[in-house]
Amino acid sequence: MNSGNSDPTTVPASIRDYQAKVHSAKRWDEEYANGRWDYLENLSELARFCIVVGYCAFLKPKSSILEVGCGSGILMRRLRVVGYSSYFGVDLSREAI
Repeated sequence: MNSGNSDPTTVPASIRDYQAKVHSAKRWDEEYANGRWDYLENLSELARFCIVVGYCAFLKPKSSILEVGCGSGILMRRLRVVGYSSYFGVDLSREAI
């Protein structure tokens, strides 16, 4: 995929200039308290979690799971269907957990 640039080793500015958004624990707590992440529980998000669960079940059945950024534990609940030997979730937001 070369958008007119003759040098395939050139990194597009949109990638090169990317700046990750960093949230504080306080901001994550506020977002969870205000319902910002509630939509993840909706049916429209089920496919996202099913894909991850499918990979876990296929690649490492009954394995140990470490979820960094677990939020309210949606993935943990979805994983119960296929099982796991142990699950440990961590999140910066106490409100989420």
